[in-house]
Amino acid sequence: MAKQSKAKIFGIIVVLFLVFGISTFSSLISFLGDYRWFQELGYTGTFLTKLRTQLIIGLPVFVVIYVLSNFYLTTLKKKYIKEMSLVIEKQIEKKIKLGIRGASVLLALFFSVSVTSNLWIETLAFINGQP
Repeated sequence: MAKQSKAKIFGIIVVLFLVFGISTFSSLISFLGDYRWFQELGYTGTFLTKLRTQLIIGLPVFVVIYVLSNFYLTTLKKKYIKEMSLVIEKQIEKKIKLGIRGASVLLALFFSVSVTSNLWIETLAFINGQP
């Protein structure tokens, strides 16, 4: 039974990687094409400004949302366990913590990508504003 469940989990992981790879392939090709075009024109710095600005905004947003969501989900789990008077084994506790971390990463990634894709140009205009 253990081999069968490990094989099933491995299959799910492979399928998820394939779906992720296929869904991001066109974006990667578009990015590389745009980069090469700007490179040929000698405007690589201009092209990388967008990416740099998105990283400057996205990394702090990602960290803050990850910490807050991890704290919230951990607190929620502890309160649930206390209210239900549950006793959880260490192995299951580790899986729950891993799930909380994974959910926090996905939530933080979603929100940081959403924020940076919408606000990077406004942030850049604000930083480089002229009277």
